Amino acid sequence: MSTREFVLHAATAPPGAHVRHRLNEFLDRELAPDEESLVRRHLAECPACAGEHERLALAVGSLRGLGRERAPEGFASRVLRRVRRERRSELQRWSEATQKVPWEGGIAIILAAVAAMAVIGWSVVEKARPIVVQEAPAAQTPRAGPP
Repeated sequence: MSTREFVLHAATAPPGAHVRHRLNEFLDRELAPDEESLVRRHLAECPACAGEHERLALAVGSLRGLGRERAPEGFASRVLRRVRRERRSELQRWSEATQKVPWEGGIAIILAAVAAMAVIGWSVVEKARPIVVQEAPAAQTPRAGPP
């Protein structure tokens, strides 16, 4: 949401509208100055949002107070070695799988060729078979009189 949209939203919002959706950005100081002042003003007037802000500020402060932990010596190199080893084994499995495909694919090609030969052979035999046309018996003319 842009600053202009936020200001317009805050200006046109009903009296019970809250700013909870902006508290994370407010605590991280990511809001523009005019947005920040609108949130401050709302927090001064709204006990519900002020309570939520206080709870969230305590949680964020506790997390920030933990400090930064350093990874053990050699951790990054061990992770990279493991990733490379797993990638190699994955490539090896993929390679083994693709080696099976040409053999299995060869069977499919042979079966398709046999089926095609059967269809072609059948059509050749059908074309070579003489077509016998039987002549219809001559139409008889009706006789006059009783039989």
